[in-house]
Order: sequence, then structure tokens, then C-alpha cells
Amino acid sequence: MDYLSLCGCSQVLHLHQKVLLRIRGSRRRAESQVQAADEYEDLRGRHRRLEDEGFRGPVRKKQRRQLEEEYDSREYQQSLTYLSYAKDLCENYNFDRSKYRLCVKEKRFAAITRSDFAKLKEDLQFLDNSLKTVLSEYRDYLRERFVEGLSIRKYAEAHQLNRGSVDYLQKKFFSALARLLKERDEAEGKCRLRKPAQN
Repeated sequence: MDYLSLCGCSQVLHLHQKVLLRIRGSRRRAESQVQAADEYEDLRGRHRRLEDEGFRGPVRKKQRRQLEEEYDSREYQQSLTYLSYAKDLCENYNFDRSKYRLCVKEKRFAAITRSDFAKLKEDLQFLDNSLKTVLSEYRDYLRERFVEGLSIRKYAEAHQLNRGSVDYLQKKFFSALARLLKERDEAEGKCRLRKPAQN
């Protein structure tokens, strides 16, 4: 090995003189980029093989609703459990509230059926009343997370908490809301969950 290759230099001709030009690890960087690309292709190949064998691929996080999807229809009161019903109410709270306000403002059913509007109104009123009374300690959490759209990480930073604490707070909120939804159904003698398919 010569001195030039050890110090990572090469000689170039500049204005008819030989000058040392230092190369800053570009060869190593290019090799690592090629290696990363090969690993990525190998991983994609493994995922394809698993999907071909019947296994599901990686699950991506759902994207927030875009403006063009804002008034797409969704099914109301179609959850299988009260916990998923509570999650559905919270995750769609902002969307449902804006749809309800639009219908009231326009004095007609906009992108919703009469029966779905009744379910929407019932759920929104129940959630708002619960947040004013029994679940008042979670009112700010719902507003910041599901109305303003803060992620768990950003909510944790804003309140100087760690993400695990915020996740635990969310689980407590969902389970308390699910318990209230179940108590409401039992008190009214009505089930607002989707009935499982009978075979």
C-alpha cells in the first residue's frame, strides 16, 4: 500500500501541476449505500414470499383523513366491543362533530342518512355530556389528542410526560368510556354494538 491510498488521497492534474486531492470516505459511503439498498430489496423479497404463503405483510399506520375524504360515509355503532366503540367515537370525534354542524347549518342531511344522523347525534351528545360530568378529567386530553390532532409523542412533550404515561392515560380513558357506553346500553335495554354474524 502506498501513502496516497492510506491517507485517502489521490493525485489530480490541476493547471498542469499534480495536486493531492483528499477523498472523504466516498468509497465507503457508496459501498454502504449499495449494501443498504441490497438489504432493502432482500427484505421486500422476504415480505413478498410471506404474503404469498398467506401471512400478512407489515401493517402501516392509518393516515389521517384528507380533505377530499372529509365527508365520506362511515358506519355508525358497528363495533364488536364497547372498547372498540369508545375508540371509534374518539378517533372520529372531530369528523363527526363537523359533519353534525354541517347538517344543522344546512338544515338537511349532507352525506348521511336520517338513521345515521340520529346515531351520530346520540353518540355526540352522550360523549359531550360524559366529558362534562363523569369524564371531566379527560376533557382536555380528548381536545388535544383528537380535536387538535396531537400525537402521543407531542402530547407527552407538551405535558412533560413520557409516552408510556400518555398511552396509559389513553387506555384508562377508553376503558372508562367503554364502561359508560355499556352502562347506558344496559340502562336503556338496547344494544348499540354490531351483532356477530350467525352461521
